Amino acid sequence: MLKQVTAAVLLALGLAAPAPLAAQDYPVKQDYPVKQDYPVKAIRLIAPFAPGGPADMLARAIAPAMSATLKQTIVIENKAGAGGAVGVDAVAKAAPDGYTIALSGPGALVSVPFMTAVPTMSSATSCRSPASPP
Repeated sequence: MLKQVTAAVLLALGLAAPAPLAAQDYPVKQDYPVKQDYPVKAIRLIAPFAPGGPADMLARAIAPAMSATLKQTIVIENKAGAGGAVGVDAVAKAAPDGYTIALSGPGALVSVPFMTAVPTMSSATSCRSPASPP
């Protein structure tokens, strides 16, 4: 009974996937060309908050798995300031080659652009998913 309750709680919190969903292999449709040799250099993972905080700890927790999966070094950079806007702005200004990514919460992507004047940052135009077509 305790195992069933624990599984139900984890499932409700989104911390576990049911076995049938996790075991299925969904086909991925790609309508755009994909570079097959990515990544060929280190990837910058920018955590837009102070070192030692929750975002930094999460970045350092997922970096080894990312590095093992991508077979490339993940370099974590902390760019704190303005509620995460400084780090997100650095990612928005980076070359759109997929080698600079951000680990950010919704505050820096949704709230900050509406509350402050950050001239180069627009979450609608500057930041997009690497999976979205060019």
